[in-house]
Amino acid sequence: MMRSVLMMMAIMIEVFAFENHKIEPDFVKDGNYMGIKILDSKVLTLDRVDGLKFCEISDIAYDKSDDRLYAVSDRGRMFVLNLAIKDKKIASLRPIFAKNLTDFKGKKLSRYYQDSEGLALIKTEKKTSLLISFEKAVRVIEYDTNIKAIQQVSLPTAISHIWNFQGENDGLEALTYDKKLGIITTGEYPLRNQRKGYHDIYTQKGKLCAIAKDDQKNAIVEMEMMPDGALLVLLRKFSWKWFSFETTLMKVKVENPKNGVCESEIIAWMSSKEGWKIDNFEGLTHIKDNLYIMISDDNNNPFEKTILTLFEINGPS
Repeated sequence: MMRSVLMMMAIMIEVFAFENHKIEPDFVKDGNYMGIKILDSKVLTLDRVDGLKFCEISDIAYDKSDDRLYAVSDRGRMFVLNLAIKDKKIASLRPIFAKNLTDFKGKKLSRYYQDSEGLALIKTEKKTSLLISFEKAVRVIEYDTNIKAIQQVSLPTAISHIWNFQGENDGLEALTYDKKLGIITTGEYPLRNQRKGYHDIYTQKGKLCAIAKDDQKNAIVEMEMMPDGALLVLLRKFSWKWFSFETTLMKVKVENPKNGVCESEIIAWMSSKEGWKIDNFEGLTHIKDNLYIMISDDNNNPFEKTILTLFEINGPS
């Protein structure tokens, strides 16, 4: 009996373990870099939750009312975790449950339909629900917190069909929700008919505005609302030649665009070629005040990691 208990405890420790991971290079002092401060970073070594492999996390959403961190995988899985942050450090992360995403009949999504990429939390006095955007079979589905499909959300024609995007795997990558604007979403890369140098973002009503981008290979992988009503945009660039990652955080003011273009500024730019121990950061969520967490997608590859990084934006949010 004692042996069985010890074996179970060993398994639990392995499932729940994470280790410290310093992503910033030595020239970054006290975590301060450009417009952010890196507070903590962990490599997650979760194995399976309710029989589902914890890997390929494409986005996260945090509910501060119960410290739940929702993590969606591009394999069509949802992991619900308990996140504890103390003294601006990641204190613990414990699985609650995991489920496969299903259709409206409760059937597990087939492979083509399960490429879930964006995740956003809707929190009102009446309900809490989750929005999930899909990349190949382009759509946005609302789920309840038990991960039951509620409804498919209507989208503007421009982003309703995969043939308007650059490729079959370049659909609705980034997603967030604002109480005033509603759903805000966009593809990984600009649409086919997009004017060069810009990347349009959309609400359910249509185009919201364009973001100016100097490098069109810099993909928008996630967006998150900031307390002041601006968007925090997470961008990623990968080079096969150098096998290097770049992660950019950009603040975008969506109000009063000029000639259809939002005012934007780079808050932080991190590159593995500059010594940053980053990976394929794809997910982003707001914790409180100026605190945010981003997560990397390990692509189910033993040479990549699932990194959870807590950071703070300097100055007014």
